[in-house]
This record gives sequence, structure tokens and C-alpha cells, in this order.
Amino acid sequence: MSQDFALLYMQLGLHPDCSLEDLKRAYRVRVAELHPDRHLDQPPSNDTHRDLTELTALYSGAIRFHRIHGRLPGSTLRAAAPSRVGPEAAT
Repeated sequence: MSQDFALLYMQLGLHPDCSLEDLKRAYRVRVAELHPDRHLDQPPSNDTHRDLTELTALYSGAIRFHRIHGRLPGSTLRAAAPSRVGPEAAT
């Protein structure tokens, strides 16, 4: 399965530049919506199971990407603040 992180952000209603905490929070909310234990009054659906499985795989991939690269997939690289060293820093 390819990792289409745009799909992850779309399903969670987030932008790739969101924080890791926002991603985790939105993921927990969405899993709660899809989880079969929350819908005991309805027969199990293969579509719901597939959606939950796909969401979990995408989320796991995004977390793994964050551990390796220090940012979420698709987010913009933030330039480090210039260091203030040297005589021009005193002005």
C-alpha cells in the first residue's frame, strides 16, 4: 500500500503543516467515529473496517516519518533562525 498522506490529512480535516499534537488528537477522534464498538446497533461493514485499517496504516506511516525527519510528511521545512554571532549582532 502506498502512503498517500494527502488522504490522511483530508480524512482528519487537517493541513500538512499541523502540529503533531493536532494530528494525534484528530486521529483519536476519527478512530472513535469509525470504531465498530461505537456502532453496535449497526451490522459490521467491510467499508468501515477497510477505512479504519487504511487510516491506521497512514497514521502509523506519518508517525514513523515524523520520528525519522522531525516533521510531518508534506509539511514545509522551516528555516532555522539565523544565529546572532559576530560584530553585526551587537548593532
